[in-house]
Amino acid sequence: MADAYNELSERVCEVLDHLGYSESIVMFRREIWRQRDLQRNSQEKHRTRITAGSKMEGFSAPCESDTDYVFLDNYTVCALVGDTSHTPPESLTALTLHAEQCSPGHFWLELKHTGSVENMNIQKALFIHEDGRKFLSSYEFRKSFILNDKIESISGPALTKSNEYHSWDHVFAFRCTSQQQLLMEWASRPRPHGWPSPGLVREVLQQDAQIVPVGCKSSGNKDVQWRACFIPSEKKLSDSWNEFQYKMYILLKFLKKTELKPISDEMSSYLMKNVMFWFVEGKPLDVFTKSTLLVNVQSCLKMFLKALKDNHLSYYMIPGRNLLTGRINPQQRHKLIVKLEELIQEGPRIVFRCPRVVEALQLPPSELEGKGCWRDKLERLFRASENIGWSHWRPGMTREEVDRCTWADPDFTAIKDLMADMVWPQWRQHQEQDMNEVLYRKVADALS
Repeated sequence: MADAYNELSERVCEVLDHLGYSESIVMFRREIWRQRDLQRNSQEKHRTRITAGSKMEGFSAPCESDTDYVFLDNYTVCALVGDTSHTPPESLTALTLHAEQCSPGHFWLELKHTGSVENMNIQKALFIHEDGRKFLSSYEFRKSFILNDKIESISGPALTKSNEYHSWDHVFAFRCTSQQQLLMEWASRPRPHGWPSPGLVREVLQQDAQIVPVGCKSSGNKDVQWRACFIPSEKKLSDSWNEFQYKMYILLKFLKKTELKPISDEMSSYLMKNVMFWFVEGKPLDVFTKSTLLVNVQSCLKMFLKALKDNHLSYYMIPGRNLLTGRINPQQRHKLIVKLEELIQEGPRIVFRCPRVVEALQLPPSELEGKGCWRDKLERLFRASENIGWSHWRPGMTREEVDRCTWADPDFTAIKDLMADMVWPQWRQHQEQDMNEVLYRKVADALS
């Protein structure tokens, strides 16, 4: 039986390559998003954009999941109270983090100095404490963006926009220069298996932290609290995973979507990522092989089951913060525990709960390989067409103006025709005005 499960693991590992999770396509996606952020930020002086989540990690196809953006105010900086390691220039607005009456990783945000560029969102969020000091309300700060940016809904710190094919989560945040103090415990704890390496730890500590507008769900003053996060730092960590580690994460995300999220919408990929961080740190590198892929997924599910039973999953970067606080009610927690026990009982055959994997396993290897090459080619063409659109974008341009410039570009037209030949060979016989919409839908379906 062990040999059969090892063979299944090896086959699943190969299947994931052809479903859009090969090392080459993952690296391609990471570079695409890095270049897009660089291009946009070189032309936008007010905010720096960081692509976050599965898009930034390279673990998501173009239309597979939401796109997460964090926008940092270039004229505002935060630091812990008493931190004098970085003195911001007078031109910047300075905010101070206070941890009193807050759960770990959460803070009150005090206005210490107003810079030369006024931020109206900050002004709308200000309130005066009973001792006369000025603080920022995270709730009022989030709310101040709703009308200005045509936001549809709020979830945690994120403000959501969407259309028929895509959804974007926007988080407006502040840069924090106290990352070394915030990560002191994380950086100094022993790591007997060598991950992350000392060099990677140093790289993580060189990345600024971010302060996002959301409080601890169980706190009575959550509407005035802000949370520290470490998006570029966590990217450094997930980028360091090898093929067999990140494919575990892909399978955990599949199982989260099909088995756990229907029970509780609070079951997020971010929870799975933190389980992965703890698991990778706690195991020697030789545990992660092609033949042990599914056994390791089972081990992660057992780790998550224990966290649910304890109602505590430590945030990897600040272990004192419990990621399960206020997330799920007792009824949901019970159902999740029962579901996880059921999944763990199945052993490595749990992979048959992932519809995309099951469908791929049923194909002859040569046919699956052909389909994989086809989809990777289509994704590269799609990204090239998007890049042309981004090259025409300038600050202040409307979506319609960008589209007009893009469609007038002969390079874009050539790539569009190539994609149409791949997904819709009869497109030249289609004379209706909705041709571009039909084409986009077919491409989106293939890359979701």
